[in-house]
Amino acid sequence: MTVYNGEEFLASAIESILRQTYNNFEFLIINDGSTDNTEKIIQSYTDDRIRYMVIKQSGISKAINFGLRNASNQWVAIMDADDIAHPAKLEQQLSAMDTAENTICSTWSIHFQKGKLLYAVETPVNNAELKQKLNLHSYICHPGVIYNRDFILKNGGYNEEISTFADYDLWLRVKDKANFVILPQYLMFMRVNEKSNSRADFFRTRKIIYELQQKYIFDKKEMLAGFSSSELTVLNGWREYFYGDIKKAIPIWMNNISSIWRDKRIAPAILSSFLPESIAFKIKDLRLRLRLKLFFNQKIDKRLAKRIISEK
Repeated sequence: MTVYNGEEFLASAIESILRQTYNNFEFLIINDGSTDNTEKIIQSYTDDRIRYMVIKQSGISKAINFGLRNASNQWVAIMDADDIAHPAKLEQQLSAMDTAENTICSTWSIHFQKGKLLYAVETPVNNAELKQKLNLHSYICHPGVIYNRDFILKNGGYNEEISTFADYDLWLRVKDKANFVILPQYLMFMRVNEKSNSRADFFRTRKIIYELQQKYIFDKKEMLAGFSSSELTVLNGWREYFYGDIKKAIPIWMNNISSIWRDKRIAPAILSSFLPESIAFKIKDLRLRLRLKLFFNQKIDKRLAKRIISEK
């Protein structure tokens, strides 16, 4: 776990790890130069499994790389300082994953805010399908991953030149070497930070993702060799729709009309592109489809989920 000025939610995150049903681990917490009460909170715990280290404020990528280099064990689970792990997360993952060095294991997740469940994210569980999906979105729940730190470090670790989406940068860089194992269980509870839900953040992060995709996918002919012309049209259109210029998505799709019939989501997306940009942003940010899916999802024990996110 790396943390920078995380006093507000840090205790809940720490305690969700200390409550794990699998308990044979080192809990390495890296304080990335916090100036609030982060250190006081961490030092209030006397659990022998906690190993606490402080570094000069460096940013999340450098902090994680520092943690990977200093971890006592090869297999590392990542945790964010404002999220909450299901009590059985580690046990379920360790019993399901293989120990090949290139294994990257993660889980499904539920996003919440102020004690309210908002929506669930179900990552594709098929390795080949997930790798295809990574060409458009960073589907992997980063605070839910367990991986071999030697494999990650041998492949460059986290990109210290970028301040956000370093996990997506990593997945795109290693996806042809890695074997992704996704547990179809909701074992991570991701806190939605309302402070970051701004229009400025939305356009800034869109640009970062667009540039990462250009670097690792669209600038490399070998990465596109497996796509048919129709599949590439669909991908290019969605890329512009989500992360580039939404107006450019329409002519891309219209140049291959069959793509519209191939992907039933394209027609509604074309209609939404005629809305004012500010309204389109608000609609996307609401994630209405995912909220409705969670509402009707019978696989989730919502009472248990609410209890987990409310525990102090």
